[in-house]
Amino acid sequence: MTNLFSFPGFREIVGFCTTAVGSVPAAVLDEVLSLPPDVPARVPAMLIAYMAVARPYRRVGHFGQEMHLQLLEGVAASSAWAVAPVIYLECWEDNEAGIAFWKRMGYVQFHRLLSPRPDTGESAWLARMVYDRFAI
Repeated sequence: MTNLFSFPGFREIVGFCTTAVGSVPAAVLDEVLSLPPDVPARVPAMLIAYMAVARPYRRVGHFGQEMHLQLLEGVAASSAWAVAPVIYLECWEDNEAGIAFWKRMGYVQFHRLLSPRPDTGESAWLARMVYDRFAI
């Protein structure tokens, strides 16, 4: 599902977020999260496949944070996402601003993966990150 974001007073699309249903192996999550003992082998998760803020709105306000907040509110209000205790994403490690953003939002890196970049075909490191929706 892709959501487009705009805000009061703005005629343009400020950004978008594409999400999907997924799961993450509990064994790798257990290294960074406190999982209950009865958790299944694969933990249901919401996957953030893509999230972007339009160039004119990057680093000029809190657009990314607001988009993330609206995403969390949508997840909390949706019965379809009720079973997903975690949100999972991948971010290229050389995207230092992206990694810093996700860490500020409360995401924790739990794994890295060497993968070909779709734009160049060259191998680069992807940081796999997770957000525990029920952490206090």
